[in-house]
Amino acid sequence: MPASRKTPKLADVARLANVSEATVSVVINGRVGKHARVSETTQEKIWQAVRELGYVANPAAKTLAGGSSMILAVFTFEPIFPIEHRNFYYPFLIGIEQEARQHGYDLLLLTSIDNTQDGRHIYRNGRNRLQLVDGAILLGAENNKQEVLALLEDRYPFVFVGRRDSPNDNISYAAADYAEGTAEIVDYLFQYQHQKIAYITSRSPKESSIDREIGVRRGFERNGRGLHNLQFWTGSADRLTLHDLTLLLQQGVTAFIAEDDLLGNQILRLAHGAGWQCPRDFSLAVLGDPLSLVEPVQTWTAFRIPRHAMGREAVRLLVQMLGELDPNRTAPYRTMLPCTFVPGTTVAYPPVADLKSRDA
Repeated sequence: MPASRKTPKLADVARLANVSEATVSVVINGRVGKHARVSETTQEKIWQAVRELGYVANPAAKTLAGGSSMILAVFTFEPIFPIEHRNFYYPFLIGIEQEARQHGYDLLLLTSIDNTQDGRHIYRNGRNRLQLVDGAILLGAENNKQEVLALLEDRYPFVFVGRRDSPNDNISYAAADYAEGTAEIVDYLFQYQHQKIAYITSRSPKESSIDREIGVRRGFERNGRGLHNLQFWTGSADRLTLHDLTLLLQQGVTAFIAEDDLLGNQILRLAHGAGWQCPRDFSLAVLGDPLSLVEPVQTWTAFRIPRHAMGREAVRLLVQMLGELDPNRTAPYRTMLPCTFVPGTTVAYPPVADLKSRDA
């Protein structure tokens, strides 16, 4: 773990040489030249500090001309195998592979299979294992925030697939605009004259969950609808009961927005058991692509996440980062990609019948 590292860090080299960490990174990675000029005197000071501290910087890459291995790592904080056609991560990996090949890079997949209970790690025995390659694409909804912050501190080049927060807001990423994609779903429900909507959500602390809730609220606000017309149910799919749905319907809800298809499928199962049909008796929209590997029996009203494009864009941003390596740049490399609205078959006009009279 980064907190227990005893080996010297890039910051230690910079402090001893009395230069910026960005300058140290440029020199030890062999990238002095057109985009980054460092005097020979400064370079010698940096190498003297490296020798004095015993700092190890990208040992595999240093054996190659120009200090570049022409290899990018793909690191995942969570299991993503086996990869099947309907696996959520499959399009990301296809996009990453295609864009890396276009730029002449090979890929090294690091899955960090550990027996520990606290997940997968980039740092092992105090050393960043990603130093074997030029830079890394980080993938997976779960992540070790402490290690990500350590990468930032070490100025290691990486790009996340998906938006990620950090204290200084300096993580580079290729992300999907979940907030706007969700707001468009809300727009669509209002076009079908739904007045009261329930958002069924896990309210996870993950950025993707936060962005979706922002989008729900944005949709209400830009349609001039008061948030008193928005109901929330929060929890996992297995906690959602028919009683919960019945209460919402009796309160005047005519449409549900499910954060994911796991919650959406639970709504349909409960409704089927009560003899209700979607969209005859209620409308339902799902925010994003299916997480389940089971082929859906209906076409969700939903949005599609640009997963293939996100994988390609993450590589493009990383290659741009490696090519520029501006010691004075502080802004992260980012792209926010639009989601694609899918009308589907699960939204219709509200039923004429008084929904408050329904029985459980």
